[in-house]
Amino acid sequence: IIRPGGLEEPKRNTVLGPSALELSQGDALAGIISRADLAEVAVEAALAQSRNLQDTSFELYYTDGAQPCEGRFKSLLQSGEVSRLHGDTYEALFRGLNRDGEYFMPA
Repeated sequence: IIRPGGLEEPKRNTVLGPSALELSQGDALAGIISRADLAEVAVEAALAQSRNLQDTSFELYYTDGAQPCEGRFKSLLQSGEVSRLHGDTYEALFRGLNRDGEYFMPA
């Protein structure tokens, strides 16, 4: 399940690719993402052979716009409790994902 951040207006609806993206899990961080990058990630995830994408949910947004979903999660941007995944390829970007129930969920 891909949980995109806020969808960006079409004025910049271009594919920036994996190096501009950040994934996280636990519904604590968010940001914005273009429809084009969301579509590309959805296709790449569907075609990926990685077993860690099965039974997995993650948030998708641009790295430079990462923000906490709620004020109480602000410390999670720096603490490392929530994994902030990056990569130059989609394979590298997906590599650190954990199956649902196997990652930190803030209370």
